[in-house]
Amino acid sequence: MSNIFQLIYSSKRSETCDELAIQRILSISLQNNPHVNVTGLLLVAGMLFIQCLEGEEANVLDLYKKIKEDERHFNCTIVCIRKVEERIFPAWSMAFKDITKEAALDFYGEISAEEVALFQEILAGQKVESTFATRLLLRLLNNNEKLHKFLE
Repeated sequence: MSNIFQLIYSSKRSETCDELAIQRILSISLQNNPHVNVTGLLLVAGMLFIQCLEGEEANVLDLYKKIKEDERHFNCTIVCIRKVEERIFPAWSMAFKDITKEAALDFYGEISAEEVALFQEILAGQKVESTFATRLLLRLLNNNEKLHKFLE
């Protein structure tokens, strides 16, 4: 089994966390994550965050501990946690996607009603099946090639 550890959490963005604050988060992630060999994705959906972190277990858990203490968000809840054979976001020290209302509507048009319900569970911070959570994050990044490989 691989020693790649994956953690996906959701949280609620604080009222003071504006676009500039999000840019600072990304900038710091891009600067610091390569030093601890962490990769992943930050997804912003209105006032909600979903983030996937991948790397060595200790590094991911240490980073998550710091993230939980960040005042730019609250109600940090792990929705899935697991070991994986390979990174889903190997080339991204921190990929980023901001889902606008239009993009969300497009996305909802591409997934089943059951998947919409499960995505709502992720947004609400409820635990979901790990493979499903990863598959949705890949879809949101429009990374169809990686999605097809992951589904094989």
